[in-house]
Amino acid sequence: MLPRITNLDCPQREDAHAVAATKAVLGIGEFELFRLAHRWFLGSEADEKALERVFMAFLFGGAAPMWVRQYCRAVRDAAAEDALDPRRFGLERLPRRITPPGPLYLAIMWSAGLAICIAFSLTG
Repeated sequence: MLPRITNLDCPQREDAHAVAATKAVLGIGEFELFRLAHRWFLGSEADEKALERVFMAFLFGGAAPMWVRQYCRAVRDAAAEDALDPRRFGLERLPRRITPPGPLYLAIMWSAGLAICIAFSLTG
């Protein structure tokens, strides 16, 4: 039997996971993460066209630039220490966390949907 070949150890996958985790923690999109990482690491605003090229290369399977990796690592470390100051990473504040609906809410919404479906099936 041939060994199964996986792509789990490739740097691109690690970069994608780091970017996804960081954008989730900060509550921003990936392109905004690249913009903030550039400003944070290099101390200047990124040229829009150059940033787009780097971002598109990342989206199509390339590795993230070193400054994005460093930014993601710094956010991860700060979050792990429970010392995540959004201003340190270029944000005014972290987005307000929305709690997911509880089981009672889901049961009520499911029941209401079922009642509507039954009502429509009886009238038509």
